[in-house]
Amino acid sequence: MHPRDWVWSAFGHNSVIRRKTIIKIKKTTVPYVIYFTARSGSTWLMEMAERTGVLGKPDEWFNENIVGSPFAPLDVNELLLEHVRISRSSNGVVGLELSYFQASCVAEMLELPRPRLVEFYLRRKDIIAQAVSLYRSVESGLYHSHQATDDSVTRHAAMEYSEQKIEHWCHHALNDEIAFARLFTRCGIKPKRFFYEEIAQNPDEVLSWIASHIHGAPQKLKAQTGQIERISDEKSREWEQKFRSDRADFVRVMENLRPALESDYL
Repeated sequence: MHPRDWVWSAFGHNSVIRRKTIIKIKKTTVPYVIYFTARSGSTWLMEMAERTGVLGKPDEWFNENIVGSPFAPLDVNELLLEHVRISRSSNGVVGLELSYFQASCVAEMLELPRPRLVEFYLRRKDIIAQAVSLYRSVESGLYHSHQATDDSVTRHAAMEYSEQKIEHWCHHALNDEIAFARLFTRCGIKPKRFFYEEIAQNPDEVLSWIASHIHGAPQKLKAQTGQIERISDEKSREWEQKFRSDRADFVRVMENLRPALESDYL
């Protein structure tokens, strides 16, 4: 579905995000946005950010499965104000996560000129591992550890290697990166960039870095894990290495097509 069509189906005539709504939000809160690609640790980051108590709960307010429910407000401005109310931390910080599709929808809805916000972009350095993760999660239904069922865990463990399907998800991940790059250029967005691998290596420092940019001054935070755990296993690592070995030429082409792997972290 084209973003414009989804916006119309979800909000109809009430789909314009008014500047006065953003101004109202910025008077009482410090908002920030995290753009992300699939299977880059966005849900894990959301939980850790929330558990700091000072970064709000950077959730997917425009997730298609939530907005389309009968419980969603009919006016997008009401949606924004309600999410700010329930997800900001006591210090007034509130976060929003946006996939490429969600970001495209929001770009269609924003009343110009576009507001200035603190923005980040999270993706994954290892696009093959990302493709393996996408393949296994979509096929098994096991996306996050805290939502695991006996059936999804069993399907995830029983899956077999598929070169064709990993290649499909490589293209999917690459297309997301290219689309984000075009969106950022078109909308004049210059987010602070970081990677899943940097979160995995040093979550304390990444959270502190995010908070420092939000507040404009150095911050020191401690990551606390909760229900969400990484579900990658030895099978995923073996599949990644096998694909890299068997499809070395394809991997080289993929890497050359990717937008620059630049990070602003530290």
